[in-house]
Order: sequence, then C-alpha cells, then structure tokens
Amino acid sequence: MLFGAVINDKEAFDSEIRFSASQAIVNVTLLGDSAELRTWQHDLRTTGATLPVDLPFDLFSPSTATGRRGLRSLPRFNECFLKIESADGWYSLRNATVRAKIKKVPTR
Repeated sequence: MLFGAVINDKEAFDSEIRFSASQAIVNVTLLGDSAELRTWQHDLRTTGATLPVDLPFDLFSPSTATGRRGLRSLPRFNECFLKIESADGWYSLRNATVRAKIKKVPTR
C-alpha cells in the first residue's frame, strides 16, 4: 500500500516521444523498477529542404518528429521512466508518454 492506495504492477503497452527540430541520434531506454527493460534509437537528423539553389544553411521542417515504439511482452513493473540521451548533436524534446495497463490483484 502507498498512502492507502493499492500498488498494482503494470504491463507496458507503448511509448510515444515527440521532438521539435533536432539534429541527433537519440538513445531511449525504458527503465522499470530500476532495471533496463528495453533500449532503442530514433534518428532525428534532418536533411533540409530540396531547392534548385544551394543555400549556406539548412531549412528545417516546422513539424514535429514522432517516435513510437510498442512495448508489449516486457516484464511487469511498478513504476517506470524513460531515459533519453544523445552522445552527439542536439535535440528538442516536446513530450514523452508511456502507456501501460494496470494488472489488478485478484480479491478474495
């Protein structure tokens, strides 16, 4: 029990991460109960717009880049979080969501 509420394990369903204009490869790790459950990458490097002239800079798309990942078949967990990092480049994280289902403990 946590402050009078029953703590139930969860089953991960999926993850969705949104980035603004970014220029990096990001590594995402889902940690559940302090254990690494899954790791994956998103390539956020942009190539810029194709124009008939060569500009001395790149034009970035104003739209967001969305990375989705299915997380079914992972071990159950009580709490989880995402660790998002990049070794090179820069990124602008807009939001991150992990969806999970509560596995209720059967009552007698």
